[in-house]
Amino acid sequence: KNTTQVSKHSTLVMSSFIIALLAICTIMNISYAWTSMTSAGMHGVTYAGGTVYDVNTLCVGGVNQGYACDGRNFGAKKLDSSIVNTFCSLRSSSSNVKQFGFGHGMIGVSPAQACGECAQIRVPKTDGTYNYMLVMMVDTATESMEVGTTEIPYLMEGTSWVVNDRADFDFRITDCDNTDFGDGTPTAPTTKSPTPPTPNPTAPTTKAPTAPTVAP
Repeated sequence: KNTTQVSKHSTLVMSSFIIALLAICTIMNISYAWTSMTSAGMHGVTYAGGTVYDVNTLCVGGVNQGYACDGRNFGAKKLDSSIVNTFCSLRSSSSNVKQFGFGHGMIGVSPAQACGECAQIRVPKTDGTYNYMLVMMVDTATESMEVGTTEIPYLMEGTSWVVNDRADFDFRITDCDNTDFGDGTPTAPTTKSPTPPTPNPTAPTTKAPTAPTVAP
């Protein structure tokens, strides 16, 4: 009886683990696929103006810019200087520095994007290809997607839009070191898989005592 109960418990625990793991995979597939701006309730991508969100503003000037994400903030609103420095170093070593930028976060994603996290965006060109950019969130997630003045011209190259327009775009959340801009599924932000729970030990088998030998 004890052995049967332990076996049933172990099966139940393992089944719960598998269900949880499948749920995580499903969420990741939904969250990190390309999403159109309209389905997320966003307007086209444009720029903020001045030097706001410019790459050099953060890569050279540092994280204390007074945005919603700032190095002097705490918790979810804190912009970690080490994360930004790593991102800037990756940009410097890239073969296409134009594909890196800073700006607003994305709305309509779950879990919500946090300061210092990244999204890839793509703007369709007239030849059927795209201009891609990896954008780090340094300001609030909003309907109005904006990047820096120095970065916006690249997104408009070869498209039917010009600077000052709001260009259509798609986006997907990804790691800040993911420079795979292809149309396949990107590397999702690193998520640690749950460790399978250890089943309860099997109940020991109780050996019946041996009857004493009766003398003849």
